Amino acid sequence: MDGIDHIIVLMLENRSFDHMLGLLDHPKKGEFPEAFLAGQDTRNPRPDGPDVEMKHQDSSVYMTDKEPGHTHKDVMSQMFHQSSRGDPPNMRGFAWNYVEEHGSDKPEAVMRAYSEAQAPVINKLARHFQLCTNWFCSVPGQTWPNRFFAMAGESARRVNIDVFGVPFELPDAIFPILEKRGVSWKIYHDGPCLALLIEGMLEPGMKKGFRNLDNLIDDIKSKQLPAFSWVEPDHFGKDSSSQHPGYMDESHDAWGFISADNLIGRIYDTLKMDPEQFRKTLFVVTYDEHGGLYDHVSPPDNFPRPYPEH
Repeated sequence: MDGIDHIIVLMLENRSFDHMLGLLDHPKKGEFPEAFLAGQDTRNPRPDGPDVEMKHQDSSVYMTDKEPGHTHKDVMSQMFHQSSRGDPPNMRGFAWNYVEEHGSDKPEAVMRAYSEAQAPVINKLARHFQLCTNWFCSVPGQTWPNRFFAMAGESARRVNIDVFGVPFELPDAIFPILEKRGVSWKIYHDGPCLALLIEGMLEPGMKKGFRNLDNLIDDIKSKQLPAFSWVEPDHFGKDSSSQHPGYMDESHDAWGFISADNLIGRIYDTLKMDPEQFRKTLFVVTYDEHGGLYDHVSPPDNFPRPYPEH
């Protein structure tokens, strides 16, 4: 991290690596062939017909007919389809879960790999900058626990969205720690912001750190970037920029997807206008979880538990 003065983290919503970047023609693809879709067995059985394979679908539709399952129960079904206890994840339950548990008759919707033309900004940056091919979300579950893990290294012992117990006591959340150590930080967001559910974030000393997304662009241009910036997209409605599938209708989902890709480009292009600041800034683009969309790489299981045993 020598030479880095600013870190910007943009966390988008509910898209898997295979879904977004599995078809990427990366210059180092030959060194990491297991990360990409070419040559992989991606077949998933379905309850009512032949197997479904992960492949490119020549369509401008960015939504799914149903919201894919991503509760803890759904994710375990997707990863361990008809497995015996103790078996490793086989990643063969995505299509089945989508049909059986969520009533869809289009399992191919969760087995869709986008071309570079369908998500141009993130694909271009992934080809030319550092690409993490072995990143996994922290919790086999939904948005809240995974975003909490990203902000605090834990999820208040939750694996699903849970409105009870708000605000959440997360003593190791990064923002209060930075504040206590005198390190500058800001949270840039439009619409609801999950960081507000962390205990203490509404105290007067902390509220000053919240700004809207346009302020991020202004702060880059005026050289007012803090040491750490957390960027939360707009999650809901016609102005969504999170890429979360299945929230509204086809046109709004397409706009939300494209808007998020454009947001990545907007931040990057603004940073690039100032070469000195660009060299000193680490811009991280990631996703909170896969959102029920297929990925062929099974997650590791050898990480220490986040909580002590009882």
